[in-house]
Amino acid sequence: MPSSSVLTDTLGTTAITAAGQGNPSSPITFQYTNAAGSTSTATVNYTTYTVQTNFGCSGVTEYGPTSVNLVSNITLPDNTSYSFAYEVTPGDTHTPHYVTGRMASATLPTGGTITYNYTGSNNGVICADGTAAGLTRATPDGTWTYTRSGSDPA
Repeated sequence: MPSSSVLTDTLGTTAITAAGQGNPSSPITFQYTNAAGSTSTATVNYTTYTVQTNFGCSGVTEYGPTSVNLVSNITLPDNTSYSFAYEVTPGDTHTPHYVTGRMASATLPTGGTITYNYTGSNNGVICADGTAAGLTRATPDGTWTYTRSGSDPA
């Protein structure tokens, strides 16, 4: 993302101004005019992780290890925030741990947490296309399970 971008509406009026590089030292800030007519700011903060996959798909090269800036939290105009954690790479012995880049959890401004666990062979990946074979999403209100139908053609 460029260091500054302006998005306009259909009338040519500035709707959102975005600034920042999308890394730990230069988070992306979004400024907009709120309903009261003043400027509100939301900030997307980043943490640098080492991303390395370990899905064990025959004939498919694993990704990484590569240094990647991933979203760590989003601070809203009222100073509440969403926070994000990423799945530790299966079989990883590094400190700090490598991550796959898949979401492990999201903590909401209310304090509730949603966790994601990936299920199925190859550490939860359909080898043919890289999609999730299955996952379990747990929230304070209960658990939801997704399993991809059909078989992995790989």
